[in-house]
Amino acid sequence: RGVRISRHERHTGRRAPAPDPLRFEPAIRAFEECDISNPPPARPIVFIGSSTIRGWKSLESDFAAYGALNRGFGGSHASDALHYAD
Repeated sequence: RGVRISRHERHTGRRAPAPDPLRFEPAIRAFEECDISNPPPARPIVFIGSSTIRGWKSLESDFAAYGALNRGFGGSHASDALHYAD
């Protein structure tokens, strides 16, 4: 066990730059528009992530007792989620 190093980092000695989070702006706008027409539950547990979360069609019903909210946007990285967190 140890620190995982990407191929890019191994070959160049540098980390690859984080991708531009603005590539998800249309998906984030769609979430905001949906929240206006269909408000989420009060104080939901928000699931964020990439396609694994986005594709989890039963997430909200699986966690209905907890007020879950699916906010997966496909292909996202942790840096993207951090950019849009507020």
